[in-house]
Amino acid sequence: MDSRGSLVETVRAHGSEGQTFFSSTRPGVTRGQHFHLRKIERFVVVGGQARISLRRVLTDETITFDVDGDEPCIIDMPTLWAHNITNTGSSELATIFWTNELFDPTDPDTYREEV
Repeated sequence: MDSRGSLVETVRAHGSEGQTFFSSTRPGVTRGQHFHLRKIERFVVVGGQARISLRRVLTDETITFDVDGDEPCIIDMPTLWAHNITNTGSSELATIFWTNELFDPTDPDTYREEV
């Protein structure tokens, strides 16, 4: 838990790839602002409202999705796309995230980049 909200790992499959985690995000707060070279992420908002934004690295090409937990949908973050998620609602945002590889703090494959 920090000033943005909470982030909790929910599933880690030892001996295989993939990891799932859950976050709560306070109103007006943005998470992310980074990209990956090999890691793919999947976002699903299950409560509240958010704007998910992606920008192809080294370009101005952007894509924005306004999503609502009342109608959950999957948004994938491909490699080499900077991405973020902003709570645009008035209550806490609840999001489930999946990534195709386990987090390794010695090789995080996370590069700061504003969308």
